[in-house]
Amino acid sequence: MYKILLIIVLISCSKNNYQQLRVLESYSLPIREISGMSWRVDPKNSKKQIAIIGDHDNYVYLLDWESRKDGLDLKKIDLQKLSSEKLEGGWESIASDATGRLFLLQEEPSRIIVLNKELNKIIHNIELVITDHLKDSLQWGVKKNSAAEGITLLKNGHILITKEKKPFRLVEFTNRNDQALGYNKKLSLENEGVFPLSSKNKKLKLYSNYFWKLKLDDEEKLKDVSGINIDNNNEVYLLSDKSHVISHLGDTLSVDKDTLELKKVYALPDEFDKAEGMVIDLKKRAIIGVDKKATDKKNIFLLSPFI
Repeated sequence: MYKILLIIVLISCSKNNYQQLRVLESYSLPIREISGMSWRVDPKNSKKQIAIIGDHDNYVYLLDWESRKDGLDLKKIDLQKLSSEKLEGGWESIASDATGRLFLLQEEPSRIIVLNKELNKIIHNIELVITDHLKDSLQWGVKKNSAAEGITLLKNGHILITKEKKPFRLVEFTNRNDQALGYNKKLSLENEGVFPLSSKNKKLKLYSNYFWKLKLDDEEKLKDVSGINIDNNNEVYLLSDKSHVISHLGDTLSVDKDTLELKKVYALPDEFDKAEGMVIDLKKRAIIGVDKKATDKKNIFLLSPFI
C-alpha cells in the first residue's frame, strides 16, 4: 500500500514541485535542428499550419498538423531562392499574422526577414538596433548565443524579442520615436490581427526600447530562454532548453517594473532534450520541436495540457 502511494506521489509531482508534462504523441520530421515554430493560417484555404524553421537550414517548412493521423504533410520553401544575398543560417524563431506572412528571426545579424503571404518573396528586412542606453544592460551579442532568440509580434507594430542568456532579457523593440507599452491581451497577434508594415520601405529598423529581467530567485529556474509563445487566451509562455521547462508569465507585461513574474513552471518530459520550438494548441497543449541533427529521430512532441 505504501509503495503504491509513493509511486502516485512521484508521478504527480516533479522536481521543484513543477507540474510534470507528459508526451502524448511523437513524430519524426526530416528537419535538422528545429529552432522555431509558429501557427500560420493558410490564406488560400484558412487551414491552420505549423510553420517551422531550422537553425542552419535555409528553409521554411509548413506542417499540416491537423491531418497528422493520415500522415505528415510537410511542404518546404527554399529561402535562398528568394534572397539576393547569400544566407548563412542562424535562424532562431518564426512568427506570423492573419495575412499568412511569415517573420523569420535571425540571430546574427539580428534582423527579421518578412515573407509575403504567398511565401514566394521577401518583402521586408527589419534590422534590430540596440540603443546606446540599453547596451550595458542587454550585453547583446557580446558572448556566443546571446542575441535574438524568440519573437512575438504586437498589433501596435512593436515586437517582443527574447535574448537567450548571458544574461536573459525580454526586450521590446519599437519604432525610433515610439514609447514602450509592454504587453496585454489586446496587443496580441497570435490569434487575430495584422502586423503594421510600411508598403513602401523594404528595409526598416526597430530599436530596443525597454527590457524585462528575471527576479534573482527565478534565475535558476530559467537558465536560458529558447522561445516565447502565446496561447489562445493570449497568455505568454517562455520555453527553456537548458532548464527543460516551460514558464507561464500571464497576460500582462508592465513598463512600470522591469522584473518578470513566473506564475507557474512546467517540467518537460525526459523523453527529449534541446527543446527549441513551441506552439500551443486550443487545448492548452504544447507542441515542442527539438534541436537534433539526425532526421530519423523523433523531433516533434505533443504534450499533456497545462493545468
